Amino acid sequence: MIDNIKESLKKTDTLIIRKIPAAFLLFIIIPPLSFIFMLMIEDIERTYKIASMAALTLLLVLTYFILFYYFIKKYKLAKNNIEDQIKFLDLIINDTNEMLILLDSFGRVVNFNPAIKKLLDLDPEEIMGKPLRDVFNQAQIEDIPRLRQMLLDRFKEVFQGNEAEIISPVRLKDTGHYQTIHIKMKPKFKQGELDSIFVSARMIQSDYITNSWLINEKCFYVMSNDVMNVHIFCHRLTRNLDGKLDTNQVLFIQIALQEVLINAIEHGNLEISFKKKTELKQKNKNYTEYLLNACSDDMVRNRRVYIDYILEPDRVTYRVKDDGKGFEWNKFLSQASNELECNLLNTLHGIGLQIIINAFDETLFNEAGNEVTLVKYFNREAVIKDV
Repeated sequence: MIDNIKESLKKTDTLIIRKIPAAFLLFIIIPPLSFIFMLMIEDIERTYKIASMAALTLLLVLTYFILFYYFIKKYKLAKNNIEDQIKFLDLIINDTNEMLILLDSFGRVVNFNPAIKKLLDLDPEEIMGKPLRDVFNQAQIEDIPRLRQMLLDRFKEVFQGNEAEIISPVRLKDTGHYQTIHIKMKPKFKQGELDSIFVSARMIQSDYITNSWLINEKCFYVMSNDVMNVHIFCHRLTRNLDGKLDTNQVLFIQIALQEVLINAIEHGNLEISFKKKTELKQKNKNYTEYLLNACSDDMVRNRRVYIDYILEPDRVTYRVKDDGKGFEWNKFLSQASNELECNLLNTLHGIGLQIIINAFDETLFNEAGNEVTLVKYFNREAVIKDV
């Protein structure tokens, strides 16, 4: 479609700037030259010269009108084609619920479509020239280190020239509630340099049929040590909870599951100790890059994470197991909250377990610590009353 517009503009440009001026130039030059040529021929009678010049003038005028009609017709066809394409573009850009954003090479907003205003209730002055994370207001969510790091890693991929996508919470301005949003980012290059980043984003709506008719669901997944797609997988694990829990609870469970799965990969399968992770974080090393490199080690390449997902009328249960040796979970669960806060400041990690405990009603580890069962009741008050 864009290529058609470009081609139509090119043809119209050639028509107006080259062909029409060339035709007019010929009409300006040919008649005087013809008249001068006729006058220079002495052996032709004056009457014949006048008749010949009149005939030539008439021929040139007719030719002029024929060419003028031809050029006008070509121009109108090109113009109509461009207008039709622009109408279609206008329909896509202005009458869609997909948010389209153009970022400059520094990741700042330079253009966007009206869906931003319609869905997020943001005015142009609030986002123009701002980084993308200011558009999708993550003020509270970004306080969670894991999610913040995931967002930074995705942006790093784009600046390195790769396409990236994120499924992440976004806080709605009018209600303050969170909703899940799917963001795709595609870098555009010019002469080998990053010129701009095209972003498309859409709200992930709840499934009416699932919300209305789904009673039970059970799945079993075997996941490789792929930390880059954990956040997308966690959305898959929670997408059928809409209507059973409020949006904020569902998003909190997504974040908690990210903690569980990444812990299963890094501390379980990759056997990265708490001490080693602390050292890497304190040295400002690229921890995600370290994880990706660790996954290629022969000892851990074939290790997997196993996820049981069971949705029942009154609860959802996740059972996550890794191929690692486990950890001393009792030690971490017994720490007081003030110890955990101090630990987070000193080691830059370690709060994930508390996020998991707060997100679920039951958190049960096996003795070794390489398997955890997580339960969330849809009506906790009713469960307590029954007990």
